Amino acid sequence: MTIFDIINDIFKTKKGNLTENQEFYEVLQSPYILQRWITMHSTQTAYLVSETTNKLCKGLTDDKALWYKLFLVLIDKKTGYKRINYLKREKVVVNEEKDTMIEQLARINEMSKKEITAQMKLLDELTKGVA
Repeated sequence: MTIFDIINDIFKTKKGNLTENQEFYEVLQSPYILQRWITMHSTQTAYLVSETTNKLCKGLTDDKALWYKLFLVLIDKKTGYKRINYLKREKVVVNEEKDTMIEQLARINEMSKKEITAQMKLLDELTKGVA
């Protein structure tokens, strides 16, 4: 059993019998982890969990079975449920030539690199319409 089996049961199968298995308590180290993965499903789910668990259920203990049952009742069955992918930052491609040019312009004009970059973007947008 993994955390994804628990999440799959909450979103898709809705059996609610995972607490009978001793592995459940070993896999689910903290209710926070379950809450964190559930909020990654969609913005609506994140809002629902935030509004209920953070505001109404502050007094809940760290009882893992209680949190599991709460999420079973709280979250509707999702028919198009697929595996939750953690959001990753896009890789930034560094153009060293452009970066050194920006540094030189910033030093010469006594401006920050951010200001130079913003002006370059503005210039690109203004010259797009001109042919």
